[in-house]
Amino acid sequence: MQYRPEIDGLRAFAIVPVVLFHAGIPFFNGGFIGVDIFFVISGYLISTIIIKEKNKENFKLTSFYIRRIRRIIPALFLVLIFSIPLSFLLLMPNDLKDFGQSLISTLFFSSNILFLFEQNYFASEADLKPLLHTWSLSVEEQYYLIFPIFLILFWKFGLKVILIVLSLIFIFSLIYSEIYFYSETQNFYLLHTRAWEILLGVFAAFIIYGKDFPKSLFLNNFLSILGISLIIVSIILFDKDTRTPSIYTLIPNLGAFLIILAAKNGTFVQRILSYKFLVSIGLISYSLYLWHHPLLAFSKYRFDDSLNFFYVFIIIALSIGMAYLSWKYLERPFRNPNMINNKRLFLFSGFFAFVILSFGIYFHISDGELERFNGKDKKIVTSLSEGPTYVEQNLRKIILKNFEKNNKKKILLIGDSHAEDLLNSLVESKLSNSLNITGYRIPNSCGVLMIEFEKLRTFSSENCKSQPNFFNSEQLINLMIEADQIWLISNWREWQLPFLKQSIKNIKEINSSLIFFGKKDFGDINAREFMNGGLMSWTESIPISVEANKINKFLRTNIPEETIFIDIVKLFCGNEKKCNNYDGTGVFSFDGDHLTRYGALTLGNKIKNDDKVSNILIK
Repeated sequence: MQYRPEIDGLRAFAIVPVVLFHAGIPFFNGGFIGVDIFFVISGYLISTIIIKEKNKENFKLTSFYIRRIRRIIPALFLVLIFSIPLSFLLLMPNDLKDFGQSLISTLFFSSNILFLFEQNYFASEADLKPLLHTWSLSVEEQYYLIFPIFLILFWKFGLKVILIVLSLIFIFSLIYSEIYFYSETQNFYLLHTRAWEILLGVFAAFIIYGKDFPKSLFLNNFLSILGISLIIVSIILFDKDTRTPSIYTLIPNLGAFLIILAAKNGTFVQRILSYKFLVSIGLISYSLYLWHHPLLAFSKYRFDDSLNFFYVFIIIALSIGMAYLSWKYLERPFRNPNMINNKRLFLFSGFFAFVILSFGIYFHISDGELERFNGKDKKIVTSLSEGPTYVEQNLRKIILKNFEKNNKKKILLIGDSHAEDLLNSLVESKLSNSLNITGYRIPNSCGVLMIEFEKLRTFSSENCKSQPNFFNSEQLINLMIEADQIWLISNWREWQLPFLKQSIKNIKEINSSLIFFGKKDFGDINAREFMNGGLMSWTESIPISVEANKINKFLRTNIPEETIFIDIVKLFCGNEKKCNNYDGTGVFSFDGDHLTRYGALTLGNKIKNDDKVSNILIK
């Protein structure tokens, strides 16, 4: 295959925005489209190799896969091995367990499927997953497994049939990615919604090999300039809210497609992309992609996302340095069969695959090596680690459950994750034994409000806009009528406040016995601080957020007088401005917002011991 330096320059145009996007550099909000460009480049390069070898009748599937192993495995395994000790030192047990799972899935090139069930790529916490970026490698490797076999099976039918079938797959994949955007994570991570991007590169390979593209210098100049302009515009204008992949990402992908086709010798774009600096970045782009994300993730994890520009610059420079060393001393030697023969390649791959797999399994079955902590530390870190899973475990068991037939006080608990916290408090303190409780959960971003949902759609999150009215449930209405008390609790947001009076009025028309709970807040708390020696700082008073104080003040003065209002911050902290998160025995909150098991027990006991609140809620 004839070397095209401009393709390495295009790789630089792909990797630099990705790195700067992950680093949070301004004006690169759309830098994630660099991965999409890589898909187009991969489709082109791999297809070109296969097509040429098939035409010469010397294509061997085993040789193809061995070349892929030489290209992908050495640098990948180095980064994985490097990440293992850092993960052990820095990550909380639940995160280390997740890291172990990502090690295993990366090893089997299925991490895109793992992250499909774990994390939205654009969620803030996603930046803290060291191996999140391996999802794209998994997509590419899945393509490498399928596409050569497809060509082998269809080659005998001729080029026309192959292109028709590929065109149908392209159309299906593009339409699927556009229409089936009901699941953002599914759309983002899976091969069938990314196939059309790779196929653009495949089509470019067939066009170039067939010499079907015009040779006009003017036309090639125009199209290649258009191509690079489409990429630059996408990097600047796209952001995390841009649907991807979708019809929008056709813009940068078409840009890459046009550059591959038209950036020929003599064109302006070819000269630009062939500059030595860009080519050099392109040559190390694979290793740079591998290194930058773990280094950024571990740094953000250790320093609680508070990386200033200086630290970001150091991390990027370190990533480039590590990438260069990986490329020079690992990638290049392993790609040369004369330096590393197949036997040594398989010994290297097999040994380190075993090591990586062993650590992945161990981190998983040991629950993130919980035994590295002792005594009180173990109890605290267990409480912090189980947080998100623990919070939701009780309420989901009683959602829209009919009241039991007994003489206990009937409570209908309606709310978001703060309702889950309140129920956990009752369960841990055994107060729930004297109550007949059922529940209903509404996502916070949709609003725990009994309002015509059309009025909320402007304010609620994108995912909520396709949801029905949560209060438009006959079963819920019947439970509201039957309940002795309705408890309404939420992590109230400012956009919800103007709707509260009408919501309360609507609820009280069904059942006048309404208890309204305020917003809970423990200040700026992060469980990762425990790994950084920050536990003792939680014994000091931590300022409650300005937003929480503002909202609770609004609630106290605007909730109708006949509605009972319970201020959880005041009940728990005894102070409306500051609160402790550690009392010498246990930690109350793992994120400043939700309760640990110990925090739930503490709140339950405070409810039990406060005569006024206890009389309202329990008796």
